[in-house]
Amino acid sequence: MENQLWPYLSPSRPGWWLVGGVRGRVRRVVSEGGGRRESAGDPLPVVLDVLGNVDRIRRTLDNDVLMLVAEAHQHGASWTEIANRLHRTKQTVHQQYQHRLYACRTRELLRRDHQEAVRQAQLLCRQGDPEEMVESRAFLRRLRTVGERPVPSPPADHR
Repeated sequence: MENQLWPYLSPSRPGWWLVGGVRGRVRRVVSEGGGRRESAGDPLPVVLDVLGNVDRIRRTLDNDVLMLVAEAHQHGASWTEIANRLHRTKQTVHQQYQHRLYACRTRELLRRDHQEAVRQAQLLCRQGDPEEMVESRAFLRRLRTVGERPVPSPPADHR
């Protein structure tokens, strides 16, 4: 039975996009440009394209989870609270993220995201629609009042 269903759930077939909820929305996003129509020939190129898109999104989401864990921890959330939100054990979350919170790679990722956000806000202030202009100006104004300190420093007891 499973082998009979498999072809209908391939990214090269319309059934792939008909799954509901978050999974269906994600499937539609990762499949864009990867052959949204039924593939008459070999489905493998479409499947591999979608696989590559899913991997890029997974890596992006991994970085976003790291940033959110770091921010939650910096604002006082316990490892238990963070673990509960991630539906994992405290030990697993601590082992996975604790050493990465203040790593050079994490700080560099945060710095690059901040620079990109500033560039995008400056562009939207000039060329965005009215709502984007208001949000971008507020973002840039807040940076000036906060003193542009986007990269958190390790706590004194971390060393």
